[in-house]
Amino acid sequence: GTTTVVYTVTNTLGNTASCSFDVTVVDEEAPVIECPEDIELTADGDICDFEVTWADATATDNCSLMSVEQTGGDPSGSTFGIGTSTITYTATDGSGNTSECSFNIIVTDVVDPTITDCPEDITVDAEAGECGAIVDYTPPTGDDNCDFTLELTSGLDSGSLFPIGETTVTWTVTDLSGNTVSCSFTVTVNDNIAPTISCPEDIVVCDPFVEYSFNANDNCSVSVTVLEGWPSGTNFDIGTTTVTLQATDPAGNTATCSFTVTVEVNPDEANAGEDQLICDGNSTELEANTPSEGTGTWSIVSGTGTLSDINDPNATLSAEDGETIIILSWTVSGSGSCPSNSDEVTISFGLDITVDAGPDVTINNGESTQLEATSSDAVGQYTWSPETGL
Repeated sequence: GTTTVVYTVTNTLGNTASCSFDVTVVDEEAPVIECPEDIELTADGDICDFEVTWADATATDNCSLMSVEQTGGDPSGSTFGIGTSTITYTATDGSGNTSECSFNIIVTDVVDPTITDCPEDITVDAEAGECGAIVDYTPPTGDDNCDFTLELTSGLDSGSLFPIGETTVTWTVTDLSGNTVSCSFTVTVNDNIAPTISCPEDIVVCDPFVEYSFNANDNCSVSVTVLEGWPSGTNFDIGTTTVTLQATDPAGNTATCSFTVTVEVNPDEANAGEDQLICDGNSTELEANTPSEGTGTWSIVSGTGTLSDINDPNATLSAEDGETIIILSWTVSGSGSCPSNSDEVTISFGLDITVDAGPDVTINNGESTQLEATSSDAVGQYTWSPETGL
């Protein structure tokens, strides 16, 4: 604290004079405080809460000690449960200096919890339209000598949609001291639902490049493979090919469907040959092309005559007596729906044809003129001779 010092001077006549000053001593040293040791209790039976008492903390100071008070935690004589509780004391001296100390009250549960009534393994079939099944079960029962929690630590809760396959479900009991015990069971969902697949109708085309579509479905997922034939978007062989498709789901269930692709022959272009003029006789050999694809057939468009073989491109045509002009058609047909095409040829027989070379013409050297020949019929081929100068 502060102390005032006074000095006084007195002379022989009794006269006095005084002066004074203060001396201040400051206490900056905190008190020394000591708490009890940690108190450790064990819950090893049915008692989990304990009434705990202890002696207050003690303190000393170099000067004067004003107080030692509990400033944290429950007071002595309180009930303490599982876990750690911290008790704090504060000492204060006359100068306001303070010190703190703490100790812990630790209540430990050394008894492991228990778990009972764990469900047996469950096996169910997938539900229609679902890639899994709703599964209900009764969770296990947990117990402990003190407080505990029961929680799902893996898998799915009861009433959930469990996926195809095996799911492990684990429930765990944990007490307040962190002691745990678990139990597990499996939920197996089998996919016994086969996929569905629908193929197109049978296909008949002339172009060998064929594209087709199909429809495949499953309660989960589905993949489609070609077991027989060719995939869509490829060239098919001439003729009929059977295409078989297989749909497979992840569980290995399968379904198949089949259809045929018939590629018919697209015929070559028909060529009936050049027109003919037959001056001697009443028959001739025709000169149509031989198709590499398709079948050729002769038919008489007009006139009367007979053919040695209507499918022979070099068939012999015989005209009836007195027949002068026969028009024939050479038709090359493909198979089925492929379009056919035709070409015509005219055969003329025994025509009394007259020709007229035109009037005589006189020209000078280096000049030219237009000749004016005519014939009585347009059938046949006409030539000038000699060819020099033409």
